[in-house]
Amino acid sequence: ALSDRLGWAIFIGTPKGQNHFHNIYQVALKNLAHDWYAAKYKASETGVIPQTELDAARREMSKEEYDQEFECDFSAALLGAYYGKLMTVAEESGRITNVPHDPALPVDTYWDLGMDDSTSVWFLQQVGQEYRLIDYLENSGEGLPWYAKALSEGDRKEYGYREHVLPHDGSVRDLSSGKKRSETLRGLVPSGKVYVAPKHQPETGINSARLLIPKCWFDRAKCEHGLKALRNYQKKWDGKNQI
Repeated sequence: ALSDRLGWAIFIGTPKGQNHFHNIYQVALKNLAHDWYAAKYKASETGVIPQTELDAARREMSKEEYDQEFECDFSAALLGAYYGKLMTVAEESGRITNVPHDPALPVDTYWDLGMDDSTSVWFLQQVGQEYRLIDYLENSGEGLPWYAKALSEGDRKEYGYREHVLPHDGSVRDLSSGKKRSETLRGLVPSGKVYVAPKHQPETGINSARLLIPKCWFDRAKCEHGLKALRNYQKKWDGKNQI
């Protein structure tokens, strides 16, 4: 529609995590030399809102809410995000950086399986109590053969795989073949043993992740989509029941 009329558009809003609005802002920053413009107006810099009003807002809002609303902070933890504050600490402490693959260490993969929704795979190398997330893979609408092939393409073909850990639904049998997903994957992966993790309640997994994330280092570029998912994993507010 814009092209038909040689038109232009303004995208204006308040940050709420690294969502679609954040993506558009990043596109603008990358294309400033062409036909895009980007601006960020923080209340602390513009002077539009009196300091007395800002001070009052600080007293009534959480730091995350204030930073989003008045300081245009995309990295501020989302209200209700399970790992938001932990990811902010990881960013501030320099644990989201360049984390190269170490050929001397084995690589383990951890999977979340889906068909209609996304299947995701984290690539991890462990050094003592330090967990290095060196890579992340995500797609939707593809079967296990696609992911197994992706494990041996590009930089990943250099990874020496040790273990591939599937969630409990890795034991589900495929109706077409009669095989468990884990059995199918064993015949497809380039190397490494395939395991199925025991079933647990979501709360158990969330608490385990909260204990693990402070020990994690993330590669900023290769884990970009996984980092966004961790930041945006949040509770959903039920306005009817106020819970």
